[in-house]
Amino acid sequence: MRSKCDAAGFHAYTQCQNPKTSVAKLQMFKKLYGNTFVALIALAAPGIFRDTYAESGRDIRDVDFRNFSYPVSGVAAEVTRARSIRVKQGIFAKEWEEKHSLGSMTKRFTFSVNSVSYGDIDHDGTEDAVIDTSFSWMGGYQQDASQLYVYTVKSGGPELIGVPDIGAQIERDFARLSKSKGRCEDGVYSWSVVATREGLIKAEAIIGNPHVCFDEEKGYSMASMTYRLEGNRWVLIGALKRWRENR
Repeated sequence: MRSKCDAAGFHAYTQCQNPKTSVAKLQMFKKLYGNTFVALIALAAPGIFRDTYAESGRDIRDVDFRNFSYPVSGVAAEVTRARSIRVKQGIFAKEWEEKHSLGSMTKRFTFSVNSVSYGDIDHDGTEDAVIDTSFSWMGGYQQDASQLYVYTVKSGGPELIGVPDIGAQIERDFARLSKSKGRCEDGVYSWSVVATREGLIKAEAIIGNPHVCFDEEKGYSMASMTYRLEGNRWVLIGALKRWRENR
């Protein structure tokens, strides 16, 4: 029996491809017909080689990190019962009811891609992608956490670069450099990061619990730090910066 994509003809066929077959398909067409024919087909039906560059790793910016699978561990792996989760339009969400002797409880897990930025983080001469993500878990207790992913490109496609936990480094550096001792200045509440064109990581953090310590006149207490990856550690570049901001 023919599938919906088979029956719909050539133009629908270009929209029904499995991205994992794109690289092999491109290589086959080039071998049989040459680069000129492949270029003409790509112009006539741009969907036919969809995700080819993302899979082959030609350019990190061709990878759609808002529709992508991310490896997870710890709480995220435990509650999703998976080693990886796939986001769609930057979001993965799961909600379910769990029954127990006293009734039932609604549990929720959300994983979000907050930003995607680019820079040569590992200093090998090629651009890398920095993906700032966070997750929220509610189910008996609540936990919110941030996670940094850094991807480079290899011949087989995007490849995860193992980097140290930058969140822990931000907390250590803030505690070491901050002179504030008040209860609303006692540590990092949340953080976000972006890559710079120079291959550095710029981190911004909200200081103190904003639900308790938010100042309506002055706004949130903020801090920023800039890091460079050297070997297997984050090295702080420059000074800690502090300011107030209304968001």
